[in-house]
Amino acid sequence: MDKVDRKQINELIRKGIVTGDTAFCGPEHVVVDLTNRCNNNCIACWTKSPLLDGSGPDSGWHRQQLSTQVVHQLIEELAALGTKIVRFTGGGEPFLHPDIYELISAVKRQDMFCAVTTSLGMVRSGDVERLIATGVDELSVSLWAADEETYQATHPGKSGERFSEITRVLRAVAARKRKSRLRSLLRLPQGSAPKITLLNVISSVNFAQVEKMYDYAREVGADALYFTVVDPIPDYTDSLLLTQEQRQQVIHACQNILCKNNSLPNRKQLELDNFEGFYNRLHAQGAADGHYDEADINELPCYIGWLFCRVMANGEVVPCCRGVELALGNLNEQGFKEIWFSKKYGRFRKMAKETEKSHPFFSSIGCGKTCDNRMHNEEIQNRLFPNHQS
Repeated sequence: MDKVDRKQINELIRKGIVTGDTAFCGPEHVVVDLTNRCNNNCIACWTKSPLLDGSGPDSGWHRQQLSTQVVHQLIEELAALGTKIVRFTGGGEPFLHPDIYELISAVKRQDMFCAVTTSLGMVRSGDVERLIATGVDELSVSLWAADEETYQATHPGKSGERFSEITRVLRAVAARKRKSRLRSLLRLPQGSAPKITLLNVISSVNFAQVEKMYDYAREVGADALYFTVVDPIPDYTDSLLLTQEQRQQVIHACQNILCKNNSLPNRKQLELDNFEGFYNRLHAQGAADGHYDEADINELPCYIGWLFCRVMANGEVVPCCRGVELALGNLNEQGFKEIWFSKKYGRFRKMAKETEKSHPFFSSIGCGKTCDNRMHNEEIQNRLFPNHQS
């Protein structure tokens, strides 16, 4: 199909949801795992945490990487299908893909929003201008700390100097953004610096830093701050779960953050991304064992099959962030359009929308633990079905 405007996209998404299993346009938001290669071993990582004690994926999995040709073809198909956002992320570090800068530029040539989720450990201060030149719209920086000591505790084996260099890069981007604003006021040519969102997974290791993370984000000139609760791997990373006392301490920190942020002029406030969702999960009845969404996961229909998908580093197309074992096709064998409009994808849409998540079909996803796409479902519910009638 040809490119369509946003109003048409909304109408087509709504039409598809009402039919129950059919898509009439492409996904709004696509996450692309460029590579599984990673130079980190984050304490809560599902694949490289040292707490896994060797039980993570094998070395072959860690070498998986999408070819540049496949990604270029995907970008062209997504643009034609009306996709709005492409986010490069991964089981690994996207800046370890040899053609990451080229691929960001390719997304921007198609007039799509391009975001990159990164540890930022592969970007140096001297790379900032090159990065800005790609036109990247957002850098979502997975940091998990507000000082060198906590960074080293959440990234075992990494140096405090690495945290300091990340801080320098963040400040350089912020300084470039201020310069861009000045040039805009003077009506001079400029390149726009990306939005910076700091991402923090909160665990028993770093829970005491939550309020300090807010202060750090403001100090380095970030635009937004995102917190999420740790998603444990049973029998391996359960020790990272927050105790009731720790959750209460984080709840108090969240209240302080809101007071601080609300006391600032609007233009100086940080965007607190999905802050309410984080706050609610701290109160969830299943929070003690990491089943944050189990009690109310079925209260909202799952629309994700019309909005979003994830492309894995081995080419597999999966329907949601957690659905890594539910492959609906592979880009090394089929085009994205063929996969997206397939009967197999249609079955997922119908099941996700109409079936309780305790059904065996969803057992490999674990929807009741932490639904990473819950905010997307809530957004589409409010946008297209404000009366909660789908």
